[in-house]
Amino acid sequence: MIKILICGEGDHDMGKKEYYPRKSDYKIDEGWIQKFIRKIKPHLNIQFDTRRRKELISFSRGKKRLALKGHSEKAFYAMMLAKREGYDAVVFMVDADTKDLKQWQQKYLEILDGFAIVKAAPLGIACVPKSASESWLLSDSQAWVRLGLKDLKALPTEPEMIWGKRDDPNANHPHQYFKRICQKADMPDNKYTRWEIAELSSINIIEEKCPNSFTTFHQAVDKVE
Repeated sequence: MIKILICGEGDHDMGKKEYYPRKSDYKIDEGWIQKFIRKIKPHLNIQFDTRRRKELISFSRGKKRLALKGHSEKAFYAMMLAKREGYDAVVFMVDADTKDLKQWQQKYLEILDGFAIVKAAPLGIACVPKSASESWLLSDSQAWVRLGLKDLKALPTEPEMIWGKRDDPNANHPHQYFKRICQKADMPDNKYTRWEIAELSSINIIEEKCPNSFTTFHQAVDKVE
């Protein structure tokens, strides 16, 4: 059994776990992160646990706080938690929120810098979709066909390069782009559609369409053993 801790934003990327008292059991819906990892490592028996990034807290307890930049601090907390609780790997996910390669690299390296502070640590995996996670989910046209999309020309040819104003419905921000594709496929723009399209998408196609951020994620997950 491989134990992986995922630290992300919320249900859309990490899924959700709900307790049903009548059945005295939990119902687990996995997010697109778990689904992609299982596709990359189908032969492994993996147990996933999740933690929201905003819930990660300092382990210093009165000691002088480390001078960490950007996402390094939270990545450090995530790695400390993973080490303390005996995980084999930790995935720290954050959207790049940019199509610029240098800005994406900066966020990616911030996470690795936070991981590196922890000695004798589990495997650290930085998951930084460029421009945002919706870019990865807009990559596989045949997956969208299976959801009912007929206008395949509406999908982006370079998903990592789409960008625009976040609050403009007509702009090409990944959130808005994903919403419009959902409308064309007569699907709701919600976490369930994200989980379903992740289940249907091919890892090889996502890697072909998103050669920077997804390839880097794929290579990191390959190290899980």
